[in-house]
Amino acid sequence: MPTIITSGLLAGGENTCEDSYKGVTLTYVYLVRMDPGFDPTSALVVALTTDGVPQKYSRLNSVSNILVTKRTATFYSQSSPDIVKIVILYEYDFDKSKNEPSFTGPCTLEVGTVMASSKVTRDAFGDDMILTFTDPNLLAIYNNLANAANVDTAVAIERDQPAEIDIQVPMPLITFRRREPLVGRDYVLLKLNYEGHINSRTFQHGAVHSWLMTLLEAKLEGDAYNVTYQFQYHGNLDPGTWDAIFFFKEPSGSKNLTQGAPAEGITLENGGIAIKQVYYEADFNQLGLYV
Repeated sequence: MPTIITSGLLAGGENTCEDSYKGVTLTYVYLVRMDPGFDPTSALVVALTTDGVPQKYSRLNSVSNILVTKRTATFYSQSSPDIVKIVILYEYDFDKSKNEPSFTGPCTLEVGTVMASSKVTRDAFGDDMILTFTDPNLLAIYNNLANAANVDTAVAIERDQPAEIDIQVPMPLITFRRREPLVGRDYVLLKLNYEGHINSRTFQHGAVHSWLMTLLEAKLEGDAYNVTYQFQYHGNLDPGTWDAIFFFKEPSGSKNLTQGAPAEGITLENGGIAIKQVYYEADFNQLGLYV
């Protein structure tokens, strides 16, 4: 087996350390002597597997976020054809994008916002918004009739109209990204079972049915899939989840000024409002997404 003749930490002037806004970058050099009779065509690959040479994704120490991102092997010199020079590059993995592929490792997280249109019938304090309109034309007619009949009190004509107002509501959007192994997950099946589904359990501080997976994407890059999981939150809108809310609406010919508006006084208890699940459920916690 090949043996290390100069450790990376002892290679003197060939070691480097750079500190920048991207973090610390280290270069360590190892010299490996090949066994007698080695095959030159495979020597560089064999040298990289030598015991004691840091492997890809290995960390500088057990608590460091500095890990091996690149290893380069070359023959040291023509005068020493049995010696291989290995340059190990360590980089600070501030965004976890260089982590060893894993189904259970940490993710990078992006938090954003999308705007959604919504129709509301209640104000910010939960009270129904109802206009009570006194028709001046009808009021004048009834006043005239009252005077003609020597009636002292005029009759006011009032009509109620429940309001339905369009508003814009910010909805949180969170995106997890992680490098995952090439083998172990069927991303087509995963997409079918999760994308377009709502959370069946509490997820990311949100109640059941408050998160909808809007995107699951896997792209092959090098020795791993870069996988994106995206979710949109609906807790800011009635009914606080992705479930649908239905109102009993005024039929044609009603006394209200606006046909099709929610009827006055409707509640869940009297059957005027109903909330129904319209998306299939999935347990997003099974994906092991965390930062």
